[in-house]
Amino acid sequence: MRDNGFRVIVGQRKGTSTWDKAVQDGWVPGKTLFPLEEAAARGTVIEYLLSDAGQKSFWPKLKPHLSEKKTLFFSHGFAITYGNLTG
Repeated sequence: MRDNGFRVIVGQRKGTSTWDKAVQDGWVPGKTLFPLEEAAARGTVIEYLLSDAGQKSFWPKLKPHLSEKKTLFFSHGFAITYGNLTG
């Protein structure tokens, strides 16, 4: 998407090998690369690409950053059920 002109930011866990890979791929910390919560707060279309266990554990931190003007996509969502989205 970034290569096709869309404004894209990435959220990664800071201090991990995936953060380092994102930097190597040209994502810029503080500009296009942010910790997960900050990326969720900044983004309007959020692709929730964590593992099922990661989605479940991070959900309480992500949920406060969702609003009617945001869109949430799941890569898979076995850990998140419709009832959990409202509660």
